[in-house]
Amino acid sequence: MRQRLIYWLFQKGKNCKHCCLWCEYFSICRADVLAQNEREENHGKERAGT
Repeated sequence: MRQRLIYWLFQKGKNCKHCCLWCEYFSICRADVLAQNEREENHGKERAGT
């Protein structure tokens, strides 16, 4: 429950207005945001390397 609350308060990227505490799509949403963040980090590393 604590993890959902922290995610809901501080997550960036989805702009969802629903509360994560009771959301049935929490795991899917969180996985999407984490994957997007990872892609952005990898993209930044690729740009810095060239």
